[in-house]
Amino acid sequence: MVMRGSYEYLGADGQTYVVDWYADETGFHPSAPHLPQSVEIPDADHAELIEAQIRFAAEEKARAASEKVEVREDSDQQQYYKPSYNRFFY
Repeated sequence: MVMRGSYEYLGADGQTYVVDWYADETGFHPSAPHLPQSVEIPDADHAELIEAQIRFAAEEKARAASEKVEVREDSDQQQYYKPSYNRFFY
């Protein structure tokens, strides 16, 4: 099943922006000229390095989950820390 639609909103700059979208089993897919577009990877060497970094990040996230370590993603760099449970529970 595929649903399609569009919406518009007034930006902070006073312009009206229109977003067309469709949603299917793979999720929500917006499309508009003002939205960020994917970028082609310049060459095979860069592609290999980027894929290695993505694999490393996934492995680190899995490791953190297996060690019950929280992953903070609220900054430019992910930070791993073990939560402190030094409170007394009654």
